[in-house]
Amino acid sequence: MSPSIRSAALMVPVLLALAAAVPLAGHAQTTRGTLDGAWQAVFVRVVSPDSTYTLPPGRGMVVFHAKFYSQLWETPVPGVQQQAVLSTAEEKAARYDQLAANVGTFEVKNDSLIQHYTMAKVPRNIGRTARFGFRLAGDTLWTSTDAPWAKDTTKVVRTNFTFVRLR
Repeated sequence: MSPSIRSAALMVPVLLALAAAVPLAGHAQTTRGTLDGAWQAVFVRVVSPDSTYTLPPGRGMVVFHAKFYSQLWETPVPGVQQQAVLSTAEEKAARYDQLAANVGTFEVKNDSLIQHYTMAKVPRNIGRTARFGFRLAGDTLWTSTDAPWAKDTTKVVRTNFTFVRLR
């Protein structure tokens, strides 16, 4: 796996955590019960100025209830796995780096969701807010988030996620 693909793959849990939070805000202020439940990412598509590609969705889920969410995502890295025996600090750190975990609340303004982190694996995210776009149809949810392109920060990379409600 090339370093750029591996770096992109490692970003999936972070992006999933951000994007998955989007639906709850819409739920909190529109139709109660619409987004309640557990959601799993099934598709991730990245569109940058010079390429478009898909990434494997991370394992995990986001659970929504009322105006709150809780989520845990893991992006497995080849050769790194949970072990039943004692492991080194480096092995433990490699497994920990695969995880993204957040909880918080949301609000909707127009067609944007504003996510408020109240707890996060990454301490600098606590107290921060993020804005997302989303669309919901039955048991399918689409979210998107934009970030500066690493090669030219005046341009954007859009990451699109598709989620399905678990039954």
